[in-house]
Amino acid sequence: MAELLGIVAGGAGLASLALQLVDGGQKLRHRYKNAKGMEGNVLWLSEDIELIGKQLIQLEASADDIMQEQLGPIMMGRCRDRSAKVADRLANLAGDLPVNSSRIQMIRTTFRSGQWKGELDELQALVTGLKQDISQYTTPPLILMEQD
Repeated sequence: MAELLGIVAGGAGLASLALQLVDGGQKLRHRYKNAKGMEGNVLWLSEDIELIGKQLIQLEASADDIMQEQLGPIMMGRCRDRSAKVADRLANLAGDLPVNSSRIQMIRTTFRSGQWKGELDELQALVTGLKQDISQYTTPPLILMEQD
């Protein structure tokens, strides 16, 4: 119950997480934009993360209405928890390398680490799950058209 009250009182905390995701997505793209063979995956992932950040801000604005729905508190909690996990993974991936390293040093360090590929895959899985959670509240309802 305390967690539920925390979500309601804090507006779910999604705006702060959204800012972390947008910032982390930009850092991820910047750090790995020249990694051979990975630039497409990293670009796609960072764009998805930045879009999720924008969607979280929309959810935050609709939090009062969502919390009135039967499963609203559970879904908002799930979005918040998954967003926090994505932000943590993103911070690990985007923040592991020193900022003042040359681009070649960053790429070499990244790919020497066998963990990097696994962490990227894990981040992609978390992003996919979060996108599914968010889509329940950001996708407009289908409108059925009558056929004459």
